[in-house]
Amino acid sequence: MMKKLYLTLIAVLCVFGLHAQNELTNKVMMGYQGWFLAQSDSSTPNEWRHWFNSAGRTDPSAANIGVDMWPDMSEYTVTHNTNMTYSDGSNAALFSSHDLSTTRKHFEWMSDYNVHGVYLQRFLGEVQDNRFFQVRNDVLENVIAASTEYGRKFSIMYDISGVADDGTMLSKITDDWEYLIDTFDILNAPEYVHQDGKPVIAIWGIGFKNRGLTTATMQSIIDYFRNTHGMYVVGGVPSGWRTLSNDSETGSAWTSVYQSLDMISPWTVGRYGFSGVDSWKTSKIVPDLSDCNSRGKDYMPVIWPGFSWLNLHGGAFNQHPRYGGDFYWKQAYNAIDAGSDFIYVAMFDEVDEGTAMFKIAETEADLPTQLTSTLVTLDEDGVSLPSDWYLQLADETQKMLDGTTGISSTIPITPSTANGNGASFVSQSVPTTLTEGASFTATITMKNTGSTTWTKSNLYKLGSQNPQDNTTWGSTRIELQPSESVAPGAQVTFTLNGTAPASAGTYNFQWKMVQDNVEWFGATTDNLVITVGNIDYLDDCEALTGWGSSQSLSLSTDSQQGTNSLQFTGSTEMEFQKAFSPAYNGNVSQSDAILRFWYYVSDASKFTGVNQVELGSGGQADTDEFNWALPTLVNGWNLIDLNISAANQIGTPDINAIDWFRLYNFKSASVTTRLDAIQLIDPNQSNNMLDDCDALTDWGTAGSNSLSLDGTTLKQGSASIQMSGSGTNEFQKAFATAYNSGLTASNARLEFWYYVSDPSNMSTSNNQVEIGSGGVADVNEYHWKLSSFTTGWNFISLDVSAASTTGGTPDLNAINWFRIYNAKSGSVTNRIDEIKLVNNGGARATNIHEGGQLNDPKVTVYPNPASEFITIDLGIPQEQQVHASVYNLAGVRLLTHDFEQTDTSKWRLPIEGLEPGIHVLEIKVGAQRIVRRFFIK
Repeated sequence: MMKKLYLTLIAVLCVFGLHAQNELTNKVMMGYQGWFLAQSDSSTPNEWRHWFNSAGRTDPSAANIGVDMWPDMSEYTVTHNTNMTYSDGSNAALFSSHDLSTTRKHFEWMSDYNVHGVYLQRFLGEVQDNRFFQVRNDVLENVIAASTEYGRKFSIMYDISGVADDGTMLSKITDDWEYLIDTFDILNAPEYVHQDGKPVIAIWGIGFKNRGLTTATMQSIIDYFRNTHGMYVVGGVPSGWRTLSNDSETGSAWTSVYQSLDMISPWTVGRYGFSGVDSWKTSKIVPDLSDCNSRGKDYMPVIWPGFSWLNLHGGAFNQHPRYGGDFYWKQAYNAIDAGSDFIYVAMFDEVDEGTAMFKIAETEADLPTQLTSTLVTLDEDGVSLPSDWYLQLADETQKMLDGTTGISSTIPITPSTANGNGASFVSQSVPTTLTEGASFTATITMKNTGSTTWTKSNLYKLGSQNPQDNTTWGSTRIELQPSESVAPGAQVTFTLNGTAPASAGTYNFQWKMVQDNVEWFGATTDNLVITVGNIDYLDDCEALTGWGSSQSLSLSTDSQQGTNSLQFTGSTEMEFQKAFSPAYNGNVSQSDAILRFWYYVSDASKFTGVNQVELGSGGQADTDEFNWALPTLVNGWNLIDLNISAANQIGTPDINAIDWFRLYNFKSASVTTRLDAIQLIDPNQSNNMLDDCDALTDWGTAGSNSLSLDGTTLKQGSASIQMSGSGTNEFQKAFATAYNSGLTASNARLEFWYYVSDPSNMSTSNNQVEIGSGGVADVNEYHWKLSSFTTGWNFISLDVSAASTTGGTPDLNAINWFRIYNAKSGSVTNRIDEIKLVNNGGARATNIHEGGQLNDPKVTVYPNPASEFITIDLGIPQEQQVHASVYNLAGVRLLTHDFEQTDTSKWRLPIEGLEPGIHVLEIKVGAQRIVRRFFIK
């Protein structure tokens, strides 16, 4: 039995070893000291540490200051008083790394500014002291909690500097690591980072000269982690590691030690100034990378924002200036331009040596009055900067590293602190597909990271981007409500009641904060590409045909489009794979295209972190293939967007001859996953309407009626077509050029807008809608009956699969006929607009009915009738995510929203933009479901 298990494991490794998840690849990681203590923080030393010199351990005064930068303290909720004051007389309190609130705040910033994670420093010498052993454990516990809360990665980095290699170093480090495994189950911490499918351990200090280190001890440490625990080993090494020179030990035996590491990360802090950055690239980074690539090793350059240690060691004040961020940016650009896939930033929180990247005091006015002229502030180099400037630069570095933005030798953003404004993006709820000209509601949540308060009267708004001030969605600005006041550190949700473009195609949806007449500021929202009009799928996941898995797949009615999704349940890794025949041609550009799909996860905590998505033109795995690791997943439905240009490649895949898709994900226990709506989207690709109804060309009607264009009452474009009269035949057209929808009877839907001035004069039995490929009525024709009308615009949506046929088999790729007729009892004005044949990808709810499994008597939805929003009250606080969907009575899903997990029982759901009438609200909490009807006025 063991032999079979071993052979199975070998087979799995052979198949998946090359594709194991790489959570460090194309990611920015930072060093995290977590070593600042205060006398009142309940830590075991009970003294100030790192903020002040030895005399300041009990006397936190200016005379004993031991740091060269002062943190921006405005957002910390737990602080500790010092013997210093600000200009207004308030105490100049500081944070302690021992407080969980501090770690949470730091990881919140990492989330806000797209910092992937940190290497938590664990000082081998320090953990030999019982007092500091407990402190390091407490901080580690904080990091585990905060990383899980904010979805950031972390790894332990042992710092062996200052520890004698006296024959006990190996046992010290192995004893400590075994303690972490036994006490914290460290390797199973939810966000512990993995590379090559292995947990990552970093050892800083290997090979530095004049420290008495031996190759035997270093090799034994590396071998211990690799062989005993199956770990991926990162080495923090000297900058002269490759040539065994300068700061490196020079013995030839060190070469094999360095080469035994999985990743090389040479230390660079203080090694060069601004003028030496470019020569460091050519003399160190480029040849280092070449050497590592030739040996199949990874390489992680260290970059840093500046350096100063006047108060710590009596060094020069502002010894390596930051130059407003130019020094940092030049290093980031050079590392990425040289070809590095990894970045280590030193450090997130080190104010001791002036390398901190977190929020720092901007000017001397932000310092304690006793410390002016002795600390480096962000304006030291003559540039006014916001306290979060270097976090903004970290965000831009991440975008440049992962290909979200192009590589730039100059900083691509401008500081906006002269007015104290700052903003970060939190989340958004936006439809991914829309019909042309359709009204919709989107919500965008931003956080005020500046020092000003946002109000409508002060002209704070959310402005359109990509391009700036575009009117794609009907407005260039989203306003605050008159009553809203967004204080520093607070969040606000903007609601856009938008209108989709009149022309089919794919469009960018992106926004940024602006204070009109003053400045744009803060982070942009994540760009979302929205498909407007005809929706084409690589696979709509409506059927199991051609799909394979390591388990038996089934169909689920919990879907994001159509009626079904593919469902996998089990603990094996191979979830979904399909070889397509014929190959799919999406007519997309490899440089612009996006692979998009929906992926449902029942329990993301059961994933091990080893996964891959594959798309190829070779008909099988590992042949002419694009592949990616999945992003961070949450329970429930995840919208996955993967840029083709950012994919890893095997061979030469043809993006317009796709015949392979696979998704695998290793697990520690059984998980249910679902797959739906696989698309290839090209932001530069557009589709067309069957007719936009902006002209009367070729349109006809009954003789007693009259047709005209109405330029005021319309749904898209410049006009609708209007008929006034009592004749039965209203609108008909034979198209000179047949329309190719690219759809089939199983996935096509006819949609259009139909205006009725007086429904009482309209027949609900003697009427018909027709499309056909025969050029006339009753030849190769689909037709439907319309059963009801309301006064005003009616949105008509008719599935072709539900149509009757007359006179032969219609060809949806050669449509050349459209007609509506309706018998009338009196004169009526009708209008028609925006006629389309679309993929019936609009998600439908199946078997919608009142009732459910939640505690029904306590569930209320109000106001009812409603106009702008509804409040969902589940009666009791919920610990799980609440998912809400709204459907019309035809079963078409109109909007969805996932509410964040909180301990509240009430949520507000915006419904502006939805058509008046009866709607169905579906609420899901975990496996529980309830449905309520409500009326929109």
